[in-house]
Amino acid sequence: MEDPPLPQHDEFIRTVRYYCMETVLNKGNGETERGFNAPSSWQDNFITFKSLAFNRRWFDGVVYEVHSTKNSVTFGMHRPLDSKFITEIDREGGSVQDYANSNEDHDRLLANATAVAVKEISGRIVVAVAQSNGQQSPTHKAVERLFEKIFAPLDSPSNYHWEARGIIEDVDVEKLSKADGVTMLEGSFIAQPDAMISLGPMQNILDTIGNAVGYEVEVKMKLQIKPSKSSDPGPKNMLSLVWDARRTNQFTGKKIPKVEVATAEGTEILELAQHKFATKAYLDVNDVIGVNFSSLLNKVMEELDNNTERIESILARPQRN
Repeated sequence: MEDPPLPQHDEFIRTVRYYCMETVLNKGNGETERGFNAPSSWQDNFITFKSLAFNRRWFDGVVYEVHSTKNSVTFGMHRPLDSKFITEIDREGGSVQDYANSNEDHDRLLANATAVAVKEISGRIVVAVAQSNGQQSPTHKAVERLFEKIFAPLDSPSNYHWEARGIIEDVDVEKLSKADGVTMLEGSFIAQPDAMISLGPMQNILDTIGNAVGYEVEVKMKLQIKPSKSSDPGPKNMLSLVWDARRTNQFTGKKIPKVEVATAEGTEILELAQHKFATKAYLDVNDVIGVNFSSLLNKVMEELDNNTERIESILARPQRN
């Protein structure tokens, strides 16, 4: 019988997503308030959890396995496969049959797993999360549930809960900050009726349109400065308008906002879309590391270590709510 094709290279690549863990007031407990500071001696809480009996580390359908060293914490989140109606392929015999161990009480279970690395960066707890099998593996929501178990009884009042907040990175923001001016702005914006006229020319335009139409509309807009002398204030004024639009989160439409910036070297088109920071973990099947979950745990911790400075830089800027 002909062997199935070899796995594709992308089967050994996993996306690592990064989150800041924060405490948030539950609804009904006053104004929204976010706490970003890492709990004191947070690693001790993981060590305590690690020592719990196996059945106390299995809740909400996920088994948590903590691996802690002096300088780092990693843990696996394992969701057992539902074996009902699963079949078993016998390659040698050339047949397909019911999975032999499909009863619910057998002792050894297969699971979809997720690797998580934890580190304190800029006074915050940052977690790096890599799912082994897409959405079938536990997500960052399972990390939140673990933090509720580990920290809520000890470090957070009962009216708080934990959230994993994606770390938002601005594309090309560094180049924009160094630009002498902007000669073109293109993007889409949401205009709403009954909006209060606010400070800022861009928002005033949107509010006027929303009130005139009387219904929420998406406005696609392109502003282009006509050729002018380098001493004209237009490009600098347009740059201020762009920063104001970013600061007040006015780029809310589907179109990725773009600007043309003027620099000493000439002009360049920049995209101003924000996205959740993520990297790739590469596991080569021929490496000595091998392709297994323990290797993924190591790779995720390695990615978190390698990107610590970058994360520090991102966290130093205001984060989108």
